[in-house]
Amino acid sequence: SLTLGFALRYEDFQDFGDTLNGKLAGRWAITDTFALRGSVSTGFRAPTPGQSNVTKVSTVTDDDGELIQSGQIPPTNPVALLVGGAPLQEETALNYTLGAAWDATDNLTFTLDFFQIEMEDRIASSGQIDISTETAPDGIGCDGLFIPECLEALGVPGASDLSSIRYYTNEFDTTTRGVDLVGTYVTEWGDAGITNWSLAWNYTETEVDRIGEFISRNRLLELENYNPENRVVFTANHMVGNFRFLFRANMYDDWVDGNFNSDPTFDPTTLNYTVDCDADGCYKGKWVFDMEAAYTFNDRYTVVVGGMNIFDQDAPSDAFNDAGPNFSDNSGQQFTESSHWGINGGFWYLRFRADFN
Repeated sequence: SLTLGFALRYEDFQDFGDTLNGKLAGRWAITDTFALRGSVSTGFRAPTPGQSNVTKVSTVTDDDGELIQSGQIPPTNPVALLVGGAPLQEETALNYTLGAAWDATDNLTFTLDFFQIEMEDRIASSGQIDISTETAPDGIGCDGLFIPECLEALGVPGASDLSSIRYYTNEFDTTTRGVDLVGTYVTEWGDAGITNWSLAWNYTETEVDRIGEFISRNRLLELENYNPENRVVFTANHMVGNFRFLFRANMYDDWVDGNFNSDPTFDPTTLNYTVDCDADGCYKGKWVFDMEAAYTFNDRYTVVVGGMNIFDQDAPSDAFNDAGPNFSDNSGQQFTESSHWGINGGFWYLRFRADFN
């Protein structure tokens, strides 16, 4: 049997205009146990109020590790317009999926799905723009003032101390492709209960198709290498009577945190760059394990005890640590903030839940 679905959605936004998006999906059940499925859809993400309107001053470090005052201003601020700012547009996406589902037995199932997401006009911060010696444009009430003094006159507190500004902009396009493979199996143990087994593998690769003038080499590298390409999750969930026991193993692949500001091969036109693990932060993936046990009584109360990262797997040491084993010159931390399982080690919890329905 063949099942088709179609959806269409229209929305009108005050700040950037209207958008029309649709989805076409289908499922073909070739047999009672095997089916193909796929979809084509468009999507969008509107700029957030913060991205369009945020104004703040913060202390950051420049490429030489020196502290500077930097301002975040709206992209429609007259000063932002002077240095390339423009009203934000929505991010748009074109999505494709193609997959299959197979009930191999009554207890064993597999699903395999391929996906591709083409995104345009993705929103990113412009990066630091030096304004310390720039004169404000005429006609905005700041004649003769430097940009920092102009921003303070326009209502940004503390702006006269700024060395740089940044704002959000529609700055790059990407294509993301991947595969999801999931297998599930149910084991019945009679009076000893039932166990649901699950093994899931995901492969995701992102390629940057276009960047604007404010996307740096490090940002480009991180868009393509910051997230692990491979992820594996194995789960066993056993239930017997009023008890439930959960075991989960998580595998994280390698990743890279960009830091090579002087990469001689970087070309923003061809999007070429070189990963250098002596300058960038190259990190090895790890396995992380979770466990949980729960008991339900009186049909409405449940006590849960469990742990995440139960073997206390440390995050990788910061690759940019030049100040000894405990602190890092660039973050002040022993472990890299880019760790995908956090930097706090094992976490244990006790939870009580009551259902009053």
